Amino acid sequence: MAIQNITPDKLDQLIKSGQNIALIDVVDPTSFAERHIAGSVNLPLKTLAPAAVIQFRGAASDEPLYVICQAGISSKIACEQFITAGFDQAVNVKGGKIAWEKAGLPLTRQPKSVFKGQGLRLLCGGGVLIGSILAALVHPVFLALPLTAGGVLLFSGLFRG
Repeated sequence: MAIQNITPDKLDQLIKSGQNIALIDVVDPTSFAERHIAGSVNLPLKTLAPAAVIQFRGAASDEPLYVICQAGISSKIACEQFITAGFDQAVNVKGGKIAWEKAGLPLTRQPKSVFKGQGLRLLCGGGVLIGSILAALVHPVFLALPLTAGGVLLFSGLFRG
């Protein structure tokens, strides 16, 4: 069976018409948090279990399930998984959120947090640089800064969740 597609404009019309639609976004949780369509639910492709989703939907399982991702590729794969699981009402949002945005449609945005990884690297890198300079120019006790930064990076790498 062929995958059904819908354009972002048509999906937006359905949403605005007040119809109760089910929209899942199959991107990773970080990407979802940064930008998504209001009302969508995040079910990452990596962990998607189509049979469980179909069972959870129960009586609504005969209604379309709209699937979106960043560019329309992962959502197409998810739709194929739904079809394989016996659900033929999965509808791919053609072009994903890139096409959605190009159509001028709204996305819910959350600014990226600097302290999710970049901040840690900046902080530790600065500690290493400043500690090394101070240890060379002022006193060897300042070697504690780069040693601490190295320990933080090591701990972060070992126990990152």
